[in-house]
Amino acid sequence: MDIKQKIEILFKSDLSGYAIAKQSGVNQAVVSKLMNGQREIGKLSLDSAQKLADLYDERINEVELPDNYKVIREVMRHEFKEILESQLDLYREDPNGDDKLVFNYLHGEFLKVLSDNQAIFEMAEYANSMVEPVQQMIDEL
Repeated sequence: MDIKQKIEILFKSDLSGYAIAKQSGVNQAVVSKLMNGQREIGKLSLDSAQKLADLYDERINEVELPDNYKVIREVMRHEFKEILESQLDLYREDPNGDDKLVFNYLHGEFLKVLSDNQAIFEMAEYANSMVEPVQQMIDEL
């Protein structure tokens, strides 16, 4: 996920502009202009963009995942660790370019899976945040 996507998701979170500014260290006027569309994320200074992306990373790491997500995450980590260790062992026994390529490919694929899973967790968080408003709408009908 790139920095721009992280910032966009952060602005859609339950944090106010004031809280985002205070927690990230980015000027509140800048955050307000970004949130109300008066300024584009792409025109942020690198420093401000990184601060906002760092705040996103902090918040996503604090999200309490449901138990079934935690199990999936641990299984994936365990499986990938075994695969990487076996590839590393092969490379140590007979170092050649092919094993190194396979190792690098697996590492890249793992990073893609982590990115995909992060997107899934974000969607789950969003879906969970919509339960109460949707229920209120149903109740009003």
